[in-house]
Amino acid sequence: MNISTHSTQTPVILALEGLDGSGKTVQSSLLYNHIKNIGKKILMLDFPQYESFFGLEIGKMLSGNQSDITAMNVDTKSMCLWYALDRWNTLSNQNWQDYDYILFNRYTLSNAVYQTARQYHEINRDFIKWVFELEYEQLHLPVPNLYVFLETPVKDSKDNVLKKEERTYVKGLDVYEQSSFLLSCCRQIYLELAETESNIKIISCCDESGRMFPPEKIHEKIISAIKEQGFLF
Repeated sequence: MNISTHSTQTPVILALEGLDGSGKTVQSSLLYNHIKNIGKKILMLDFPQYESFFGLEIGKMLSGNQSDITAMNVDTKSMCLWYALDRWNTLSNQNWQDYDYILFNRYTLSNAVYQTARQYHEINRDFIKWVFELEYEQLHLPVPNLYVFLETPVKDSKDNVLKKEERTYVKGLDVYEQSSFLLSCCRQIYLELAETESNIKIISCCDESGRMFPPEKIHEKIISAIKEQGFLF
């Protein structure tokens, strides 16, 4: 599926990224309401879709409750396929022409970053290229105009996850969230990619002392970044 084949008016596609607990859900909601309030039609989707066929399996592996296979020990390319097929299953029947904006809470970049961190513990552009080819070229998933990465310290992210309401697929931290080493690798890969990829923008969510800004201030920074790239007026 290619988004351009589904509409004569291509919607702007935005994706929020970040470590778990970085505030993506809150910021997605604020951004959704902002775009809706300026009179634009917007569709917002979270990934993974934990109630879907593929999302249910992802949730089981992330929970760590299965005795033999978890999201930390399954082959990385196989794990990439689960996430990619969850998106393909969700997006293949969307009526893109109905919207001015599409907003994703996590998307292909998460797949590339987390599985690269698992496999190599540092950036590996060949593997990242493989993930992008899988999702964008082979499965024909739409390519975001802009990825926004909410940059937070690993400790803050883990602490914030524990403050969340109970999730359907896990109690407490999932197997990725439990690993400070993995999260640190992911954070570094996001930052390094942003140095070379023009469609990835970093939003610092903390002040110099490491204290997180209020959600409203982070929202303002996101809006400014999107406007600077020419995708919001």
